Amino acid sequence: MTIDLRRFDGFIFDLDGTVYLGERLIKGADEVIGELRRRGKRVLFVSNKPIATRESYAEKLTRLGIPTSPDEVINSSFVLVRYLKRMRPGAKVFPVGEKPFVEELERGGFTITDDPNQIEVVALAMDRTFDYPSCSSPTGRPSEGRSS
Repeated sequence: MTIDLRRFDGFIFDLDGTVYLGERLIKGADEVIGELRRRGKRVLFVSNKPIATRESYAEKLTRLGIPTSPDEVINSSFVLVRYLKRMRPGAKVFPVGEKPFVEELERGGFTITDDPNQIEVVALAMDRTFDYPSCSSPTGRPSEGRSS
């Protein structure tokens, strides 16, 4: 299949499995992305993993040979924060997720709390230490201190 690249202003690449696998760049990814940029095309990268910040994804891409700024990376944490800013600005959030997820919420201006009387939003994301039994107390409320 041949695609006329002149028809498109931008391209969006998923990261893990499309641009790289672990710490290894997928063969040809850097050449294709470099050529698109040379042609003046906008390139963005997306990830559904909230276990790293947009800055760390950009650093990884740069380290692997694809110079990238954080503004060129969209991850699920970033999308969630934008949504919450629109729907629940300034809400008190109980996050279940790893440190980069919590940091993105804090950068978005949200107050992080584990006080059941203050929680307005419970935000859940990938957390490699998460298990459902530890998520709630006997009252059905999130347990205290459950944001890793």
